[in-house]
Amino acid sequence: GVRFPAGTSLAPGQFLLVVADLADAGAGPQMTCLGDAGPMTCFHAGFGISASRGERIYLLQPGGAVVATADYPANAVPDGRTWGRLPDGVGGFAACAPTPGSANTAP
Repeated sequence: GVRFPAGTSLAPGQFLLVVADLADAGAGPQMTCLGDAGPMTCFHAGFGISASRGERIYLLQPGGAVVATADYPANAVPDGRTWGRLPDGVGGFAACAPTPGSANTAP
């Protein structure tokens, strides 16, 4: 899982990139995330998400209580797409264009 440092917060309209399925980059914020394709700062998840099996992702409070869940269905998106809420942050989950560090958009 990913543990965010104490005091990590986001103001309305801000984004936090969590990169999964890469070689372990270590704990805490990373300063080389996606090169020119995204923001400089991100967190590394240390796990992958199975496109062929699907997964459930949990957002937990520091004490372990579940705050939110998201299902990533098996074969939900073709290569080159992402899975996120449309409209960003409030709508249902759908295939999106990759927009790291920015609002989700339709492909």
